[in-house]
Amino acid sequence: MRFPKLPPSVYTMCVQGTELVSTMVAWIVVARMLGPDAMGDYVFAFALAAVLSLFIHFGTGEIAIRMYALEKENPQEILAGTLVVWLAGSVIAVLIATVVGVVMGLTSQSFVAVWLVLASLLVNGISMLFQHAILALASSHRDLPVMIISRVVLLAIVVWGGLEKNLYLAISASVAGAAVLTLGRAFVVNKYLFTAWPRFSKSTLLKLWRSGSKLGIGSVFGVISVRSDALLLKYLTTNAIVGYYGIAFKVVSAVVQGSLNVSTALYPGLLRAIEDDRMTLGRRLFVLFPVGVVICVVFAAIFLADVIINVLVGPEYAPAIPIIRILLVTAGFHCIHVFANTYLIAIGMEKVVPWSHGVSATINLTLNILLIPLYQGVGAASATLCSETVAVGILLSAIVVAKLKKRGRGQEKGDASLAGAG
Repeated sequence: MRFPKLPPSVYTMCVQGTELVSTMVAWIVVARMLGPDAMGDYVFAFALAAVLSLFIHFGTGEIAIRMYALEKENPQEILAGTLVVWLAGSVIAVLIATVVGVVMGLTSQSFVAVWLVLASLLVNGISMLFQHAILALASSHRDLPVMIISRVVLLAIVVWGGLEKNLYLAISASVAGAAVLTLGRAFVVNKYLFTAWPRFSKSTLLKLWRSGSKLGIGSVFGVISVRSDALLLKYLTTNAIVGYYGIAFKVVSAVVQGSLNVSTALYPGLLRAIEDDRMTLGRRLFVLFPVGVVICVVFAAIFLADVIINVLVGPEYAPAIPIIRILLVTAGFHCIHVFANTYLIAIGMEKVVPWSHGVSATINLTLNILLIPLYQGVGAASATLCSETVAVGILLSAIVVAKLKKRGRGQEKGDASLAGAG
């Protein structure tokens, strides 16, 4: 198949945009066809999966992309290293899911929903191992047809589940879509990039782990900060309230995920620009894109919140309107968070990430515990906004400090050169 000659980042955004839109459509179908109560179980299952997902790659994804892109290690050794991390993370995720199910005393419907989502999470984790190579080696154009086919499968089964009013069938769509995506990406890597057979190397694994684990620790706090709200709502309120909050969160997360997708698409180019010390268009977009997103989401929060809820999921979800107003503003801060996070990783300052996420998670959990009993979904949204604001402040401060240090080193070199010439 021939593909138009476009920058790799454009194809990456098309791939991730396809995934984002299809996921959003799936959630809307479930919300409209199954109602707020069943939506509560759906939201809880995916929120718990989001928490467990941090163990699947434990921060090694961005590091693997960097290693593939710089071509300093054998790609089969990098693949093997990420596979080892995935195996270990999968065991941990399964154990935690079992403990949570028992401790929280979940209903049979909630428990089965969690296990189905966990299955899709584990399978999708394998597809991401191949995606790291596809992204770094500029082959997203070959990934696009694979993504489209997998999303068609997912949406077909979701609609089937919605028509049958069957929550399990609707969630099973994610498992089927992830399986198709994994097989397709394995084929792309094996046929066009390198033999997709892992070759274990202890040194490569250790290199991957040393850098990635710093991000992984940050991810623990980051995911807890973002998804503890739905888990606490499930424990402290009703399924319907979880459903209202969940659909508002999912609509807003389209903005957040879109920002992450753009950041991921621009990441390989940003690495090369920093390596060459050049100011490229992609590097400028790391500043301009978040600013544009903030302007758009603040406008939407003020003028469009009720329209978004009524059009997408109907008046049955009207209690979600005040929640989505707060979460839209939060999405603007989270977009800045994502880009600042990625930039710090690119310049080798990933050690800052765990600190920002740790502080953010502490604030989020504390405020959730205090505000949810009083204000329910609105309280959870307010806690998320406060914690994101603090995280962004920490990350931007770190970037400013890094730039000042770089400028100082440049000045010292200039002074040394002048002294030598004199």
